[in-house]
Amino acid sequence: HIISKKDEEGHHTLTIKEARLEDVGTYSCKAVNVAGTEKTEAKFAVISELSAPLFTDEIGELEIQEGEKAELTCTVVGKPTPEVTWLRNDVEIHIDNTHFFKKDDENGKQMLIIASVNKEDFGTYTCVATNQVGTAKTIGKLNYPKYGFEKMREEEVKPIFIEPLETHTAKEGETVSITCRVNVNSGADIRWYLGDKPIESDEHMIVEKLENGIIKLTIENATKEDVGVYRCEAVNKSGKAATAAKLNFATEDMEMVEDESALIGFIQPLNDVVTAVNSEAELLCTLNVTKDDVQIKWSKDGLEIPAQRVTIEQLVDGTQKLKIANVTADDIGTYRCTASIGDSSVWTEGKLTILEATKEAAEDEGPPKFIEILKSCTVTENSEAVIQCKLQGLPRPTISWMKDGVKVSFHSSLK
Repeated sequence: HIISKKDEEGHHTLTIKEARLEDVGTYSCKAVNVAGTEKTEAKFAVISELSAPLFTDEIGELEIQEGEKAELTCTVVGKPTPEVTWLRNDVEIHIDNTHFFKKDDENGKQMLIIASVNKEDFGTYTCVATNQVGTAKTIGKLNYPKYGFEKMREEEVKPIFIEPLETHTAKEGETVSITCRVNVNSGADIRWYLGDKPIESDEHMIVEKLENGIIKLTIENATKEDVGVYRCEAVNKSGKAATAAKLNFATEDMEMVEDESALIGFIQPLNDVVTAVNSEAELLCTLNVTKDDVQIKWSKDGLEIPAQRVTIEQLVDGTQKLKIANVTADDIGTYRCTASIGDSSVWTEGKLTILEATKEAAEDEGPPKFIEILKSCTVTENSEAVIQCKLQGLPRPTISWMKDGVKVSFHSSLK
């Protein structure tokens, strides 16, 4: 690696092959004879090869269910090692209770970990890598795959069953057709269930999607095993609706009876509501019937709503109303109104959200929490350095700065 040689003319040469950073230092040459000693020295430096960031592995696209863990990964190389920033829909991501960063500087692997995915996490992700030579980025997507939709179309409208399922009574060996109709412009994905078991189209049960939004399930050669509650769900990115009815079984000597209670449906579904903290919110939907025996049930995110939080009304024209007097961040969620008569039921859903500015104010209450963390920085000597972070919390927290574990004392050059 280091070779020393001399020639007949008195030249002495020290050769360093394939110089490395560890070779940096002060080198001296010392000559000694009986008459005395002489020394010369010089400094040796190695200029490290610099390179702009380059992504060797891109983020790509990832499909994940709500509540599951998501890991978005990429690999970047560059000299010096790049600083990495993650963004979602062009907004920088910061570490919190569910979002974490992980990296391996040795091989350049970068990872964004979402411990439990929620609806707000879906979107376009960007990883930006920067060093003193340049900047590079890679873009990927986190998609919601439950119903096979890759993109949400702005023109999508909520599904609503214009004609709900009706209760049927069948005899052994008969062919039974169960139909309902959904609004065509929703472009909804359709799912059928018998009880909680999904129905797949086969020779015995034939699923069809016809013109004008008509959805049809045909049961060939009906048997007692086919008896139960049938449910049809219509789903798109804007919402979900369902209708259900029962299939009864009769022997040949029994009279066929049509249950008029099955003729229930929503002519006006729940709409999404956006409001402000401490204001009033109303969720409204309207049934096509006004019978006294209609059973109405409201729920939020699948759970019963505490009676003290809301006021519920049933108007004479079939309108169902849920009112929240003083909205808080805890009221955000998906609300469902379910209407039932006998064995027939139908429901509609709507979301309640609050304005971002007021939502942030509501979430600001509580213990201190860093929403923008400190970042490493490098400056030249005698220049100004700014180190900053952002936090929330009410009452307003008291701030202390530490350097190497020692509390910082402020003066003219440190503010």
